[in-house]
Amino acid sequence: MKVGIEDVKIPYYYSPPKQSKYIKKLHAYLSGESIDPILVDNNMTIVDGYISYLIYKETGAVVIEVYNRDEFPVVYINGSHLHSDKVYTWAVPNKLKRHFLNTVNVGDVVMCRSKGKIVPVTVKEIYTSNIKDKKYSSVVTF
Repeated sequence: MKVGIEDVKIPYYYSPPKQSKYIKKLHAYLSGESIDPILVDNNMTIVDGYISYLIYKETGAVVIEVYNRDEFPVVYINGSHLHSDKVYTWAVPNKLKRHFLNTVNVGDVVMCRSKGKIVPVTVKEIYTSNIKDKKYSSVVTF
């Protein structure tokens, strides 16, 4: 939903982000890349996407897109390492969700973080979950 940027509340305990992280995301935004979505609770208080909010505010946005955290679907993949049949689950980062759902299919190999390393994983299933009601919806499966 679109709301006035001044209608979004910042939790009192939020502290400024690391300058290097902020600058990296700001440069990405200014070069046309998408940034993390802003998730809010029912009181319009940010629960995720604080740096995105700061970037929009600094660049002069008056109206921004926010998502209610209870209605924002989470995308997961079930997959296995290339030389294993054991299936693990990974959450797809918010900023990659749209691209991921439009381009990745079962059987594709994607890069995932596993035990601190980035490793190739064969996708076995892609599904979404609605956080609010814990419903799962299979997008594609094997």
